[in-house]
Amino acid sequence: MTNAVFTEPDDQSPWWYHQFLLTWFRDLCLGYSNEDDSGGTSSSASHAMQSHGNGNVGQSTTEKNMWSFFCYALDGQVESLHELGDLEPDAVWVKKNLSVVLRHRAAIPDHLSRGTGSSASAAQELKKVLTGLVDSDPQRSERYSYLIGE
Repeated sequence: MTNAVFTEPDDQSPWWYHQFLLTWFRDLCLGYSNEDDSGGTSSSASHAMQSHGNGNVGQSTTEKNMWSFFCYALDGQVESLHELGDLEPDAVWVKKNLSVVLRHRAAIPDHLSRGTGSSASAAQELKKVLTGLVDSDPQRSERYSYLIGE
């Protein structure tokens, strides 16, 4: 994945696949943390974040490890995307996917991350990235402005 985006940062295909993988892994984590009363699994990210926003009560070791690993992977992606952004400062897809990674990271409560970083710092960086996208991708500036306001 990293080789594909570093080779041609303006090619959309690896970026869409990157977003798919992030969402797939997040949903995998939600499968561990979203057992509903009937034994089924909910697919709502906000439900999982709300139900686990007040501490570690009722969380399995597997669930904690999954979220911790996801946070670790997201933090690694942020680092890689910063590196690529330094090499290709005009590549809009780098900034777009950095915003996707940061949105995922900002949505995870700190107690699930096991010290890999904070959701507040990810949210702050996300606002900076989205503000930069307003200027560098004017065709979608309204979308980025909307996301800043969320």
